[in-house]
Amino acid sequence: MNAGTTDLAAAAAALRSRLPEPLAPLAEIAYNYRWSWTPGGPELFASLDPKRWQACAANPVRLLQEVHPSRLAEAAEDGAFAGALAELQEQLDEALAEETLEGATVTHDAPAAFFCAEYAVHGSLPVYSGGLGVLAGDILKEASDLAVPLVAVGLMYRHGYFRQRIDASGW
Repeated sequence: MNAGTTDLAAAAAALRSRLPEPLAPLAEIAYNYRWSWTPGGPELFASLDPKRWQACAANPVRLLQEVHPSRLAEAAEDGAFAGALAELQEQLDEALAEETLEGATVTHDAPAAFFCAEYAVHGSLPVYSGGLGVLAGDILKEASDLAVPLVAVGLMYRHGYFRQRIDASGW
């Protein structure tokens, strides 16, 4: 297990510790951006607290950290929510269990490296500013859909990517 995987598992475990047991799978799902393009993924998180979801810029980790514990308890008892969660978990588990193509030179033990300055994976991960990031994000999604083991290496901006503002005078 590499350091990134260990850090990710620790973060998911910490998040899981504040969730009622029936909602525990949400912690791992929240840290796997595949939820963002899996049908029902964004809707499941949004259904926990639509206003908070918007306030959190559709960031599921932040949502799970901020949503009121009574709402989490309520969702844990909701059969429809449990069904939607189980369906999303099954879809993600199936996708993650897909094998790489036989004879492939890129494997889980020797993944491909993809270097790019920015990746547009989702709006809640602001490490992109435009076309290059969108293209790189599409490549990541396609690699994920094809079960190609890939490690993306980019730049981490301490305060998100560049934010541009124009004042009333056009400056």
